Amino acid sequence: MSRHKKKTRKQKVLADLHRKMQSLETHSSIALNEEKKIKSSEVPRIKPQTTVTYRPLAINTYPFLLKDISRTGILTAIILAFQIILLFLLKNHIISLQGISY
Repeated sequence: MSRHKKKTRKQKVLADLHRKMQSLETHSSIALNEEKKIKSSEVPRIKPQTTVTYRPLAINTYPFLLKDISRTGILTAIILAFQIILLFLLKNHIISLQGISY
């Protein structure tokens, strides 16, 4: 059986906010339905439109991407520096390796 990945703290907070927003939507729709029932016997009036503004929740689907890319870049730079130093040492005959001549 496969294991599910654990949610991070940020994902849990975002899920909680999402649930709260959904509960606010249901409460506001129930309240509007009750108002309609009460006012159905009265003369219809223009109701001010209530808008619920949503802020887009920033869910980072790749939370470790920046860290992984920076590690890869650092490792690549270290390897390139080692190769350049090795080339310099071989060119100036400071070290010699069998089968390799510059």
